[in-house]
Amino acid sequence: MTKTLGGVYTFEQAQKRLEAFEEFLKAKGINIEPGTELERCTLNIYDVLYKHNDYKIQNQYEDIRPWIRNILGMNNLIYLLLEIKDHPCIDQTVEHLAMLNEGNPLQNVPTSVIDESSNKIFELLIAAAVMSFSDSIELESPKAGKSKNPDILFDFKKECWGVACKVAHAKKGKTIYDSIEKGIDQIEKSRADKGIVIVNIKNLIDHDRYWSILNQVDWEAGQPPIFGGYTKEDVAFNHLRIESEKVAQLIGVDLGAKNMISTFQGKKSLPAFLFYVSSACGIVMNKNPIPTQMGFLLSSTVQEISSDDANVLDLINQGLQYGV
Repeated sequence: MTKTLGGVYTFEQAQKRLEAFEEFLKAKGINIEPGTELERCTLNIYDVLYKHNDYKIQNQYEDIRPWIRNILGMNNLIYLLLEIKDHPCIDQTVEHLAMLNEGNPLQNVPTSVIDESSNKIFELLIAAAVMSFSDSIELESPKAGKSKNPDILFDFKKECWGVACKVAHAKKGKTIYDSIEKGIDQIEKSRADKGIVIVNIKNLIDHDRYWSILNQVDWEAGQPPIFGGYTKEDVAFNHLRIESEKVAQLIGVDLGAKNMISTFQGKKSLPAFLFYVSSACGIVMNKNPIPTQMGFLLSSTVQEISSDDANVLDLINQGLQYGV
C-alpha cells in the first residue's frame, strides 16, 4: 500500500474547510449539536487559530499534542467528505453523517470500546475512500444493529465488492482474528462477488511515540515541554508500519498459517486483510517539529491475490490520501 503524510496547510485553511463542512452538513439537515464530541472538535479548530494569532494567550507549559491531533484528525475527515459531497450516492451517507454527533469523530486517537458511533464514523471514512473511484455504493444503515451484511457494497468493473469494517480494541491476535472472521462471514452471506475486511487499529498504536516530549521528566516537574520529531518523513512512516506489522504478526502467532488459510478457503473474501493505520507525528522543519498526519492501509496477505484485486485495494488506499 502507498502512504500519506498529509499536506501542509495553515490553521486558517483548516477553519475555512470547517466552515464549508458545516454548510455541507446543514444541506443534509444536520447541525453540530452542543455538548457533543463533534462540537468540541470543531470549536478546538477555532480556539487553536485564536491562540495561534495571539501569543499573549498561549500557554508555553501546555501539551499541545491533543489539540493538534484534533485538528489533523478533523481536517482529514472533513477533506475526504467534502471531496465526495457531489457523489451520486452521497445521500447514502446521511445516517452516518448524523452519527458524527454521537461519538468521537477522530480516527487518529484511541476511542472507548463502548463508542459504537466512532466505529460507524470509521465506516463513513472508508465509504468516502470507495466513493472516490466507484459511482455505485450501498452503505449498511448504522442503526441496523448486528447485521449479517458487510458495511459497504460497491460496484467496480462489473463486480460487486463487499467491505467489512472492524475496530480493534485489544492487542490480542485471536481477538483481532475473530473480528476478521465475522467480516468474512458478512461478505460471504451478502450479494458481493468478492470482498475485503478492514480493521482500524487506532487503539493499538503508541501514538506518543511519533510525536514525543523530549524532556518528559522536566516537563512534569513544571518546565515547558520540548517536542521531538523525525527528521525524515519516511523514517516516521516506516516506524509506524513496523509497529502495525507486529500487530498483524500476533494473529499468525495465535492462529498459525494453516488455520488462517482455512478461514479464507473457498470464501468470497480475498485471502487477505487490511489494517487502517492513522496517527500524528512531528516532522522537523527549520529545527521545529511540524505536526503531520500519517494515514495508510497496511495489507496482510494470507495467500496470493491477483494484481487486479490488489489494484482495487490500492484504490481504496489512494482514496484515503489527503491532498491540500
